[in-house]
Amino acid sequence: MALEGRCLRPASPTPGQRRARRRHAQPGTPRDDLSHLLARTHLHGLRHICSPSNSLSRRVFWMLAFCTCLGLLLSWSSNRLLHWLAFPTHTRVHTEWARELTFPTVTICNNNPVRLYHLTKSDLYFAGHWLGLLLANRTARPLVLDLLQDDRQAWFSKLSDFRLFLPPRRFEGTSLEFMDRLGHQLEDMLLACKYRGEPCGAHNFSTVREDFEDYDERRHRQRPGDHAGHPAR
Repeated sequence: MALEGRCLRPASPTPGQRRARRRHAQPGTPRDDLSHLLARTHLHGLRHICSPSNSLSRRVFWMLAFCTCLGLLLSWSSNRLLHWLAFPTHTRVHTEWARELTFPTVTICNNNPVRLYHLTKSDLYFAGHWLGLLLANRTARPLVLDLLQDDRQAWFSKLSDFRLFLPPRRFEGTSLEFMDRLGHQLEDMLLACKYRGEPCGAHNFSTVREDFEDYDERRHRQRPGDHAGHPAR
């Protein structure tokens, strides 16, 4: 028995299927695309807000919940952002309290060995050339006069005038007492002092003088500043 082959025609689409195909074929408006995207999104809350199947009260509830969560997220994020922009740093300090500390040594270097305005005529007569203030013939050095102010130039010129001056028979010489009397005083230079939390003053310092180049029995050179200065009593 022979079968005759026939071509089967596809079934014709219904009018509803035709409208659906036409709707999918035509590009939708941005509003339709946004509604379709929000309806298919998995972001919590947006799906319920934009779903037309939900009631108005339910959509309003989800809108308030979504805005509350979004506000909390922005508030926390802005707080962390401001904290990051403030460049926070962490400093760790390890403090050890020493039971006993050696009072620091203060070394004062001054090119002016004596206070000029405390010199007497006798001091200038005997030690003026050694201090570099007078020439060998006991006249004022021109460089010193140039460095002084106008009012001090007249004072120094009068002080260095030895024409009617009778020098004393005895002079202490450039000794330690001479330097202590005319040297710079710590009371005039010390503005404030505090040691281990307690105030101190010039009376807590004592002057120690040693040679800058000294050799002991083993002929080791002692560095300057190891003991020189003003240690506390």
